[in-house]
Amino acid sequence: MKRISSAPQSGSNLKDIRLLNRAVIFRAIRDAGAISRADLAKQTGLNPATLTHITRELLDRGLIEDAGSGEARVGRRSSLLRIHSKIGNILAVRLARHNIQGLITDLDLHEKVIHTTSSSFLSNPIDASMPALLELIEMVIEKSGVDRGTILGIGISAPGPLDADRGILIAPPNFPGWDSFPIRKTIEEKTGFSTILDNDANSAALAEKWFGSGRNLDNFVFILVEDGVGGGVVINGDLYRGQHDVAGEIGHTTIDRNGPICGCGNTGCLELYASPHAVESRVRQALMSGQKSLLSRWIDNDMNRISFELVAQAAKQGDAVAREALLEMAQVLGIAAVNVINSFDPQAIILGGKISSVGELILPVIQEYVDKRAISRSEQQLPVLISELGENAPLIGAFSLVLRELFQNPEFHPVTSSQR
Repeated sequence: MKRISSAPQSGSNLKDIRLLNRAVIFRAIRDAGAISRADLAKQTGLNPATLTHITRELLDRGLIEDAGSGEARVGRRSSLLRIHSKIGNILAVRLARHNIQGLITDLDLHEKVIHTTSSSFLSNPIDASMPALLELIEMVIEKSGVDRGTILGIGISAPGPLDADRGILIAPPNFPGWDSFPIRKTIEEKTGFSTILDNDANSAALAEKWFGSGRNLDNFVFILVEDGVGGGVVINGDLYRGQHDVAGEIGHTTIDRNGPICGCGNTGCLELYASPHAVESRVRQALMSGQKSLLSRWIDNDMNRISFELVAQAAKQGDAVAREALLEMAQVLGIAAVNVINSFDPQAIILGGKISSVGELILPVIQEYVDKRAISRSEQQLPVLISELGENAPLIGAFSLVLRELFQNPEFHPVTSSQR
């Protein structure tokens, strides 16, 4: 994973968004490598008092450090600030239906090691999956060679719905047996590290806000299209979870009231029509009906070999069957985007996950739906953007969960209370 670049963003001087300002300052310092307070003030737009207070907080927490003096333009040399990357490392984990990803990195997002386990995870029973998860965590630590004492915490992104406060999944569709299982508590007890759990769409939205396509936006909705479809809502620069942590679950909003039954128990859910699995099903039906496609040769008539990745590859080569399947997906996502815009009135919609690889093919269709159907009082076009972080957004989001806690909670400690 390459270090992620981002443009500077203006901060705010309102007391109730200190978290956002910390993130803005942290990112500006990280992007510059080393920067003076004067240049930091110019890039963030923060007044001197706010800037001084927040940089002092970050220095006291050890998240940034003095980096010596820079060249003077006029008068005395100015002192520089930089990210204190050596203060520790964050372990990020992404749980998905069919695999687990683990990453360990310093605060500057310089990757130590990333490891993926391709065996089914959430689709498997807990007694098989939890040992695999704990084994992956230990494997990443061992391969990285980092001292366990430098690990600041573990961030985990997982499909929702879930209860972030209690660290559990809540009746997750398609994952029987995981309902109310204490994932966070189990990991903390087994590893000794403080752990934060949030859903993958929220995590990805946070990553986009701090490091990706949403860095210059205060209000946006992130739509994650993976095995299912999820959403993360950012309002006033931070995640909006709703009363019960289920805000943004757009994959289970109804598109067709007479549609098929979804794993969540609802009928005609969005993800039944807009997920990569739905695209694969459309292609499979087209091939079985005799339509000609590059895919027939590629899969050697084995329908089980059809994958979204192969469909994307064929579409980029102009295959009509693959393009038609993606077009139908884009049209449904266009309707979903309009519904989200009319509900939240955001600055932008950001699309991420597996569909990042076909952004150039589906984005014009979705944007056209938004331009024609969304309610807007502005003459400016409301943009639909593709994630800059691609399929890594939920994993980088898991990293961001811990970083956010370090910014927000002075009491956050890398070791759980039972291990102190």
